Amino acid sequence: MTITRRTRAVSERAGKLWDAWQKPVQALLLVLVIALLGYDLYTAGFDKIAANLPVSPWFYAIFLVNYCGLPFFEAIIYNILWRAGPGIAAVLFKKRVFNEAVLDYSGEAVLFAWAKSHTRIDNRTIASNVRDVNILSAVTGNLVTCIVLVAVIAVQADKLGVADAAILRRGALFTGGSVLVLVVLAGLFRKWLLSLSPGQCAAIGGVHLMRLLTFLALQALQWHFAVPAIGWQTWLTFLALQMAVSRLPLLPAKDLFFAGLAINLGARMAIAPGVVGGLFVAASGINLIVHAVMYVLAHLFAPPAPPRPDDPARGDPAISGE
Repeated sequence: MTITRRTRAVSERAGKLWDAWQKPVQALLLVLVIALLGYDLYTAGFDKIAANLPVSPWFYAIFLVNYCGLPFFEAIIYNILWRAGPGIAAVLFKKRVFNEAVLDYSGEAVLFAWAKSHTRIDNRTIASNVRDVNILSAVTGNLVTCIVLVAVIAVQADKLGVADAAILRRGALFTGGSVLVLVVLAGLFRKWLLSLSPGQCAAIGGVHLMRLLTFLALQALQWHFAVPAIGWQTWLTFLALQMAVSRLPLLPAKDLFFAGLAINLGARMAIAPGVVGGLFVAASGINLIVHAVMYVLAHLFAPPAPPRPDDPARGDPAISGE
């Protein structure tokens, strides 16, 4: 009983401390994220972004649809698990900004903090659900990336330089090996590695697969509208390179890193560097601008947290999502 009372007292003090510091910390994070995005835009070059913007309106329309794809599909996943409602969309946009503009998996901490204050699910279940969703995303993403890389190496081998072919081969080996390791670990240690049921894993894996296929189709279509003269096989090669870069861990501003690789690859494929450079530098700059806008909108229009579990007005006890 003494341990339980101490634990409850510590939990209450932590809750009060969080209530006192929540808004200042959120304001500090807002300033920090905007500052980091502004620095990335400065690094990309405002003049290059302005001078090389694609003229097709379809480029921008498809970009916005594709940008919203990840939060949209993740909202489906977390509504399967938590029945969180449409209010989770705001934090999922924040999660994307943190993961892509700040540091990989920093967005998961943002999602955990949101779920802790906006759902009645216990912390252990929240953490295990987020972990399982990431594991299933990694397996699906690495599998699709490996298949695309192998297809590009087979189809475009004669058009790739030695360095580019080596990058894609290493990417195929890394992603294929990652899938094999994760599948073996999941089979051996399923009770400790995955808390979701086989049916939930299949459903969530299917949503991840649909998300990836939608992203690939829309990304290729977006680039095609920007530069229609370039063939689909070439866009498939750039997609493979982009997916290989996206699998690299702890690499900040991956879109800018990909833009540099794409410019060099385009030159070796007899594509004018200005065309490829303009497209991908502009795309990365637009992505950073949308990151900033979406983060601010998500911060301003996120629904307030419901009463705390210890608030008598809340009524029902906490529920578990397992």
